[in-house]
Amino acid sequence: MSTLPKPLRFIWGDLSLTEAKRFGLLAAALMLTLGPYWMLRGIREAIFIDLVGLRWQPWGKIASFIFIIPLVLLYSRLVDLFHKEKLFYVIYSIYVLIFLCVALFVANPQLSSFSHLSFLDPLLALIPGSLVGWLSYIAFESFGALAPALFWSFVASQVTTDSAKRGYGMIISLTQLGTIGGSLLVANYSQKYGLPLLIVIATLGIATVPLIITLFTKVNKHEAPETSLTETSLAEKTEKSMFFRVNKPKTGFWEGLRLLIKTPYLMGIFVITSGYEIIGTMLEFQMNILGHEVYPTKEAFAGFYARYGLFANGLALLFALMGTSFFLRKYGLRVCLLLFPIATAFVITGTRLFPILPVVFVAMIILKGLSYSLNNPAKEILYIPTSRDVKFKAKGWIDIFGARSVKASGSGINAFFSKLAPVEMITLATPILFFIVFAWITIARFVGNKHHKLIKYKKIIG
Repeated sequence: MSTLPKPLRFIWGDLSLTEAKRFGLLAAALMLTLGPYWMLRGIREAIFIDLVGLRWQPWGKIASFIFIIPLVLLYSRLVDLFHKEKLFYVIYSIYVLIFLCVALFVANPQLSSFSHLSFLDPLLALIPGSLVGWLSYIAFESFGALAPALFWSFVASQVTTDSAKRGYGMIISLTQLGTIGGSLLVANYSQKYGLPLLIVIATLGIATVPLIITLFTKVNKHEAPETSLTETSLAEKTEKSMFFRVNKPKTGFWEGLRLLIKTPYLMGIFVITSGYEIIGTMLEFQMNILGHEVYPTKEAFAGFYARYGLFANGLALLFALMGTSFFLRKYGLRVCLLLFPIATAFVITGTRLFPILPVVFVAMIILKGLSYSLNNPAKEILYIPTSRDVKFKAKGWIDIFGARSVKASGSGINAFFSKLAPVEMITLATPILFFIVFAWITIARFVGNKHHKLIKYKKIIG
């Protein structure tokens, strides 16, 4: 079996050329999802702060969480209706249209006032700031929740644990090139070309992802991997439609939530997924407050936020090249699940001792970089010995609803502390953050041991 050249084997291990082709296509799909998304993250924050106000940002995340509830129900229904690769066409097409509308409204402020739509007057009177600011924030935030969840659910249904340990590092490292490129575009050109054009560029990148998934599916059919630990249900084997799923037992909107509540292993994955989210949400708001004092205009703040993305994704790339596959192969999944919360505890200590913009900025870079390059690949491997309903429905509840619910919790704390100075906020939040880290480490040990047993005895959950 042909393998990668020696320098690449040092980075990614003994990937065969066939595996490299498949994981390369998957990496391209995620790169063109997260690269544009990192462009939109900074733009999202800048638009919201300009049109609504910085102090309302926690409420923007809470509003996004409320929107996520029907979105998860719709996503669960779409999983029943469509083949998994066709979900990309449905979901990505909707967001492409939404993002193009946002670009149009941002480029034409007179349209965003909605003064010509009198039936909206009661709604406009209730909300602070511009409706476009709120809607764009919800749209960008929900895409960041739904698109990666869909991607990793799809990948978990295509690979084995052994293959994932070799290939996930490749996906993460190549993806970081896209996130770095997206952050660079906003950092360097937000003030020169304006935010609407950058939104259009990001949207064009997103629009290519379904085509890449289609190409991957064709390649995968000709060069199928070993699938001893991936579930292929009877319903999937008997599908006859080119687009819709047929002969599949409908498990309902709430199946994913039911599986999550009744299965300790899945609840453990929820804690591992959400532990970082609440900590990151609280620290990011503190960073935004400090940063907005230095970068007051929306273009300048978008550039500042993009530089944060640039450094965070640069760290993720460096670690993905030198550490992700190495740590997973050398120390195993159980150790990797513990490394990130331990590193988080050190980061929290640093922000408590030195609550100033440079320290909080570096803290967020470390958290985000290690989240992408270490924690995300580790937690995604946890889904491999699970059923299709777990991969697409329970995982949807965890990644989309669950992660956003704890972000909303963190935003609720931010809203409570929003009138305090950043130094006071950090001081009061530190005990809460350390309690979360302690619970996170305890649960990570349990889940890591359970996954080891599932793989050892070749069992499937769900």
